[in-house]
Amino acid sequence: METVDDAIAAYIRSVLPSVISQQSLVGTLKDLGVETLEDLKYVQEADLSDVLRPTEARMLISRFKVWSDESAHSEATKDNFASGTSNPSPVRFSPSCQAVNAGNVVDSASSSYADTPSSKSSLCSTQSSKSHEDHDWHHDFAIPWSNMPSAVKTKLEKQERPSARERREIVRLIVDEILSVCKKPRKKHLAEVARRMVLKYPKSFKDIVARQTIGSGYDSLTKQFQCRVDNLKREGVTFQQKRPQRESLETDEGDEPKTKKIARDSYGCINWLPCSLPASETSETQKQKQQQLVNMHKEKEKDQNKIEKIMNATFCTQRKDIITGTDTSELMKMWPYLFEMCGAKAHFLKLTGVSLNSDFDVAMTKKCRRIQDYFQSLPRDRRNKITKILCDIKEASTSCAIAGTVQILLAYFNEAEDKIIVKVEDTCLPREVTDEQLPARPCIVVCGNY
Repeated sequence: METVDDAIAAYIRSVLPSVISQQSLVGTLKDLGVETLEDLKYVQEADLSDVLRPTEARMLISRFKVWSDESAHSEATKDNFASGTSNPSPVRFSPSCQAVNAGNVVDSASSSYADTPSSKSSLCSTQSSKSHEDHDWHHDFAIPWSNMPSAVKTKLEKQERPSARERREIVRLIVDEILSVCKKPRKKHLAEVARRMVLKYPKSFKDIVARQTIGSGYDSLTKQFQCRVDNLKREGVTFQQKRPQRESLETDEGDEPKTKKIARDSYGCINWLPCSLPASETSETQKQKQQQLVNMHKEKEKDQNKIEKIMNATFCTQRKDIITGTDTSELMKMWPYLFEMCGAKAHFLKLTGVSLNSDFDVAMTKKCRRIQDYFQSLPRDRRNKITKILCDIKEASTSCAIAGTVQILLAYFNEAEDKIIVKVEDTCLPREVTDEQLPARPCIVVCGNY
């Protein structure tokens, strides 16, 4: 039969599995006068300061309060059931004993109710509501190590780090198991699972850079869990997140304009899957315009306004083809302008409500100014190589800020300019720049001197 000391020790192991001095903690609790698990409600954080860290003490006490409240609620439910039933048959309870089950202290009092329909439905309802109220499942969660691929298990046993692909497979397996236990896990739940994984295989999972532990050591694993859960919850669900709308509402008294909020879908999208075609469009007209875009691409059409107009008209059909998982090579044939800058910008504007041209210019102006201010604040001996560039930027127009900032970074880090910047004539137009003039790598085309 389990003794009181064993019950207390089991409770400590379930709440604080990583605590080494569990026996000394049990001894301290006995010295404080703790004779039963119920006596733990009189223990305060300061009483455990000699054997536990503050966070561990708070966790131990708070977990017990949760269990104590649930036990009291369970007893009250039993009393209400016994007093409220219309059946005169007595309700009999067998003697109870305290047990620790998979990390949660529970009251294992078994009871037999009279076999009436009302008693059975009440019991099922009580058990169902209790299962939905369990927010501490993550302490009992069994990580499915046995389900891992054999190559992964071998690496873990050898304390080797899994590859990026294997790590993603591990995340998928564990998140699938988590969602089978809890449909809506919170960050604290995922962080606890990640922490236990790092404790078991620190060399395989801990966040370490240059022999230094980064943050908690399991932040990146927690983030991967969150992203995976979000991706799985995303399908078939419309998220109603808010983002400020671009237009402002005018005020009557000339105060600062108020920002209007509009509903967003997920990941910043406002038009993830349009419900219907535009009023003047049918399935047949959509196919005609799609073929028109294909022909225009073959003929190397340069009229961006015309391209954007047709891309906007066929946006609904584009989204359906993308969301249904059409292969990328097929998408390139069906919607070639999705892979051209003008078509991609038009699609992105309809999808997110963000204009890449204007927003990019605003963002780059702010960030370039910040970078320039930083280099301007450096000591003279550290900015000898870039002093002339900084002076030229001050004298030049604002439009040269981006190219000038890139030039500063290249000079400061001793990088070759011609690897990034391609110069053309002052009067050269964008459409006049041919593929032969451009390298295979990404570059910035600059007209004239900057």
